[in-house]
Amino acid sequence: MKYVCVSYDVLPLGVVTKKVAGNKVSVLRIPRLSNGYWTTAQVGLTSEGDEITVIAASCGDLTGVKNTWHPNSIDFLDLAPIPTPWSSTKRVQLVSHPSLKTNGTKAVMKLAKFAHGIPAIDRETEIYRHLEGSGIASQFLEHVTENRGSKAVGFLLEYIDPLNIPRGIFTDKAGEKCTEALRKLHKLKVAHNDANRSNCLIRQDGTAVLIDFDQATRGEGDFSQDFAVMKSKSWSPI
Repeated sequence: MKYVCVSYDVLPLGVVTKKVAGNKVSVLRIPRLSNGYWTTAQVGLTSEGDEITVIAASCGDLTGVKNTWHPNSIDFLDLAPIPTPWSSTKRVQLVSHPSLKTNGTKAVMKLAKFAHGIPAIDRETEIYRHLEGSGIASQFLEHVTENRGSKAVGFLLEYIDPLNIPRGIFTDKAGEKCTEALRKLHKLKVAHNDANRSNCLIRQDGTAVLIDFDQATRGEGDFSQDFAVMKSKSWSPI
C-alpha cells in the first residue's frame, strides 16, 4: 500500500473539472508517480509556486496497530463498502463480506486513513479488548489489515440496527438504558469522554450499546462529566 499526501496549496492549481459518464467531476492532477519501492510521497508546489511536483518520498515502514489481541483479521481491500449517510468520511464505513456472520454479512469498519490516525485506533482497540464480553459495547469482530496482513490499520464491529427513535426525540426510557450502560462502563473503570446520546444505540430488543470509544480512557477518576453530557439535549441518531 502506498500513501500520497497533497499540500493544500496545490488545490487552486491542480483541480480540474472533467466529464465522466456525462457528469461533471473534480479531478486532482498530480505528477506521475513511479512504481518503484516507496511507501509515502508528498506532493506540493515548486519553489516558484507555478508547478506541481513530488517534494519527497520515503521507503520507511509505516506504523500499524500494536494491540492486535483478536485472533481474526481481514484485509480492507476484501471488504465491500455499503453507502450510508454516516460513512461519507470513509473513516467509519458500513461494509460487507461473505465471511461475516452478523446482521446479514454486514459490519462497521473503523479505519485509520493516515499514519497520524493509528494511535487513536490503537487506543480504541485496547478499550474494546477491555470491554470484551461486557455487553455494553458492539462486538469486536476482526482487525482490519492492509498489504495482506502486514499490519493492522483498523477494526470491524458488529453492525447494530438501532431501534428507530424519531429525530429530536430521546425518550426517558432510552435515556435510562443509556445511563445504565454508562454506569456499567464506569464500573469497569473506563471514562467514555464523549458520551453524547448519538453514541448510545438502542438495540431492537431494548438494550443499550455504547459506541465510539476513540476518546475513552481507563483508570480511576471523576466520571461525572460523562453523565452531564449524556443528559444534554443533543440527539442525532444514526
